Amino acid sequence: MPEYNQLLSRQRVYLLIAVISLLASLYMLTFSARVDSTDALFLLDATGSLVEYGDDLLDISVGQRLLSPQSLPSGLVYPLPSVNAEWLQITLATPLYTLAKHVDGLGLAHTVYLFNVFVTALIGGVMFLYVLALGYDERTAVVGALLFGLTTIVWPYSKTFFQEPLTLLLILLAALLVERWRVSRYRSVPLLIAAIVCVIGAILSKGAATIALPGLLLIALPAFSVRLNRPQLLRRALLIVGVAVGLIVLLALLSEPLGISGRVGQFFEAFTRPQRYAWIALHGYLLSIGGSFWGTSPVLVLAVPGIWWLHRQRKYRYILVALVLILSFALVYALRQGPSWFGGLSWPPRFLLPVIAFPFFLTLPVIDRVVHQRASQLLLIAFGVITVYSLWWQFCGLSLWWGVYATSLPPESRYISEWPPGLNSIEYLRPFYIPPLWNIYPLDFVWVRTDMPLWVGMFGLFGLVCAYLVWRLLRGQVVQRIIVLLMPLVFLGLVGVGLRLIYDDDYYLAFDDDLWALLPIIEQETKPGDLLILSDLTYHRFFLNYYKSGAARILGLPDHPGEQPSPEQTPKVTSINPQELLDWKAPPLLHTLAETHNHVWLLTNSGPFIPWSVRVVERFMSQYYYPAREFATGSDSRLLEYGLTPSSAPYAFKNPEQTTDLVYDDHIYLGGFDLPAGTTFQPGQVVPLALYWWADEPLDTRYKVALLLRDANGVAVVDALNTEPGGGFAPTDGWLPNVPVWDHRGVALPDNLPAGEYQLWVVVYAQNLDGQINNLTVEGAQTQEGFIGVLPTRITVE
Repeated sequence: MPEYNQLLSRQRVYLLIAVISLLASLYMLTFSARVDSTDALFLLDATGSLVEYGDDLLDISVGQRLLSPQSLPSGLVYPLPSVNAEWLQITLATPLYTLAKHVDGLGLAHTVYLFNVFVTALIGGVMFLYVLALGYDERTAVVGALLFGLTTIVWPYSKTFFQEPLTLLLILLAALLVERWRVSRYRSVPLLIAAIVCVIGAILSKGAATIALPGLLLIALPAFSVRLNRPQLLRRALLIVGVAVGLIVLLALLSEPLGISGRVGQFFEAFTRPQRYAWIALHGYLLSIGGSFWGTSPVLVLAVPGIWWLHRQRKYRYILVALVLILSFALVYALRQGPSWFGGLSWPPRFLLPVIAFPFFLTLPVIDRVVHQRASQLLLIAFGVITVYSLWWQFCGLSLWWGVYATSLPPESRYISEWPPGLNSIEYLRPFYIPPLWNIYPLDFVWVRTDMPLWVGMFGLFGLVCAYLVWRLLRGQVVQRIIVLLMPLVFLGLVGVGLRLIYDDDYYLAFDDDLWALLPIIEQETKPGDLLILSDLTYHRFFLNYYKSGAARILGLPDHPGEQPSPEQTPKVTSINPQELLDWKAPPLLHTLAETHNHVWLLTNSGPFIPWSVRVVERFMSQYYYPAREFATGSDSRLLEYGLTPSSAPYAFKNPEQTTDLVYDDHIYLGGFDLPAGTTFQPGQVVPLALYWWADEPLDTRYKVALLLRDANGVAVVDALNTEPGGGFAPTDGWLPNVPVWDHRGVALPDNLPAGEYQLWVVVYAQNLDGQINNLTVEGAQTQEGFIGVLPTRITVE
């Protein structure tokens, strides 16, 4: 029992705080805050959705995972896909998101991406405690924790928002608690309960954590060297089996309420799937020099002599635990993931990260000998070389965005990260292939990207202070308690200052003054429940980091094959049908939104002053729906409002429901109109109107149309959006004689519009280059002032 009681002392608590603080400061020096992959993007997006709307739907990032038309749910306010990931990390990250949302000068993505900095530093702290629990002293525990935190793939993952670090933290903590529970001779109920909570938490973080249960059971087994009589052995065996069975039953009962049944079940289905990629994956995880757990964390090679010393001491438990966990995770993921075995855009081996700590335990005998100067000169040299090489591996993983490696590979690689020569050939091995790229690409550190060297000064100095405190504590020197206890607070203060320093981040389009000018307009014009659609992926980073209002929900569409990215590039698809120009999943989504929304906002990154731009989303919306208002802060930053009543005439193949006799300038005929939503509306709604035009001869001028809402006395109420017909996509100088053109327009009724009846006036005019307006004369039964055509209908506002 003495070992159990002496795990923590005042000095060890101080060392724990200092080690965590030291690791956190180093992780901040390599902090990136870059949205590194689609998996991380979805988790970040879902975190915002949980805070703003109480769900886990993808909105800003939905363009990268649009639902297929047959999967679109009808009648929902938000027909969006779920993040389809375990919810614990998303939930735990919400305080960071909420903090950034309510504090000026803090970026949302910047702040949320701190999550794994904190988690990975805590992993180092748990490793420190675990090394102590295994019987090593404070010096070995400190060196072991620092080596684990800096020479394994744990460090590169500190800059991500992946789920694996949190899963590792909870599995490692559960294993430590099980270890302490066994040392207590299974008498400590709090330790057992805490271990079970950590296991459930790990599964809620990543369903694959269920694979760790056999390893945890091995840790719980009594030592084989302990002599027990038959009743004692039976009682302990029944206790362990009972706990294991109880945990399985508890997970089975809770899996449905916790929403993890499907995720956990996927791992048990792995053995029923085709195994085409299994051997490739197993080779990558276990054997390759550039993708295996030991190849990418070379410090784990020290486990080889470590196993020998553990064998001599007859300590086999953690040898067996490490083998079971590494092999089981490798096997299940190899069987389950199929062609996705590598883990997408990541640093290998991503899927083994949750158990990477357990082979590290096998290096502790070597570390202990080196720390206490009991190692031979050969071992010291090998230890130094392997440690430096491990640090080099991790720095290469930190230095550039991981996508740079793939895109710089030769064409035969198809630019995929799991290209076999990249995992098996020294020529393409990451620590050899990446350094030359530093001459081409800037380092992927946020302080480099934002040109903030003060960031390095702050966290570098703090790290030196932490290292000095660790050194003093290990020497047994007195350190004031208040100094140690203030270190976490000082670190958090530095983090707050640092986040303000990097707020203007060009990666998140902070340089775009037009977007910044649109933000207050969006906040003023939109209401809770509104939707704002980003026409493509151009602006989604800006809203991920800077949009804090939350009134309008942001939906980001994908890039479209019919768009022309630049004057030099041609579109992938050309067509006169705008529906064929969009990503094929986008039109069904837009039509589904029209089922539950009266209007929608569109933010586009192009406009009529960019003549080569196709503006595919605008074309589609103008053909099927009704443009009502526009707010422009630049030629390529335009906010448009559309009424979402389904169009009665997307093409010119029908006659209008109501006719008129208005003729402008003797040649332009307004033959009629449709009011597809009727004539009765409420304030705040959009009145959709489809005008039916034709000309009896070719026109050489591009005319615009103004739609005006006036009360019964002719007093101005609303001036709707003035554009060329068809939202600007059916210019009059392109009309064919006597060929009808449908022109969709909307009138956005003010929220405070009094009840009553209102008239619709139509004006056609030309605008000179100097801005002068020339109204066309109009003839017909109902006209005003010689140039205003009055539609023969009334709009009733209730």
